[in-house]
Amino acid sequence: MAKKENTILAIDVGANSLKMAEFLMPLSGGMILTGYAIEEYGEEYAQGEFLDGFAVAYRKMLANNHFSSKQVRVAISGQAAFSRLSKLPPLAGQREQLAKIIEFEARQTVPYPMDEVAWAYQLISHSISADESSSVDDAEALLGGNELEALYVAVKADLLSQVTDVIQDSGKDILSIEIASTATFNAATANHVGENACEMILDIGGRSSSLIFLERGRVFIRPIPIAGDAVTQQIAKEFNISFIDAEELKRRQGFVALGGAYEDPDSEVAATISKICRNVMTRLHGKLTVRLTSGVPSIPERSRKSCTCVVAVLLFPIRRTSSVKSCVFR
Repeated sequence: MAKKENTILAIDVGANSLKMAEFLMPLSGGMILTGYAIEEYGEEYAQGEFLDGFAVAYRKMLANNHFSSKQVRVAISGQAAFSRLSKLPPLAGQREQLAKIIEFEARQTVPYPMDEVAWAYQLISHSISADESSSVDDAEALLGGNELEALYVAVKADLLSQVTDVIQDSGKDILSIEIASTATFNAATANHVGENACEMILDIGGRSSSLIFLERGRVFIRPIPIAGDAVTQQIAKEFNISFIDAEELKRRQGFVALGGAYEDPDSEVAATISKICRNVMTRLHGKLTVRLTSGVPSIPERSRKSCTCVVAVLLFPIRRTSSVKSCVFR
């Protein structure tokens, strides 16, 4: 019997919107994007609990699109999760102790009662004797003189259950669940980002941004509580209007001048929103500067100072005064 080509539906559960992308996996290899859709959660969920908005958006997207794949892979917003890198003690000759050590370190690292979360880890190995490192799944490769770290992720169990219940109730089979920042890290690693030098990914979302440093297998991931909603909140405060009205105003009038000389727009409202956008981006830049100069213990200082930003994903809608070349993973 001839093998059948597989399809996968990727679901990105964001804080403000839901994204779906369906891929065909040809027998010859590779991936083909066959469908894509995005749905915002709606005004009533703008600043509240996103899970109700997710359920409504999920059902609407399945009804309005022709996603046929039964198998899904899910990514959950980093705002709803915890991630942290923890250095493990040398494990040479202690292979049987690996699971116990990892669980012990997880209990020290995850800031929630372990019976209230779903947690997992990814092992990352760095060669001590040479300037080489790799992210691996096989524990056998992690022993014998390598520096070993565990990237822990944890999500509140009740939140995860609500997401998975909605998806499974629609007849889908969940193959994997990741938080968005680790999914980005793994995709970047698979495409050789950070393979030969320090590179940084900045993902600017709605309620938070994700900062990811990669260098020769090393990784540092941190959420930053500055993103698109910070612009909206400042607009609401400046004009004494609701969050919903401020969001609409941002999308209609907002723009960012990307460096160099620029003139304020004729509209006083647009000029004020432009200033707010620049101020929020300046705050974000300040957070990045702190991380680059002193706040990335897993990445050597010499590498941080020469780190290249390879992609910035702008997910809050504003206009731009000059074009920016789209970035894709190399």
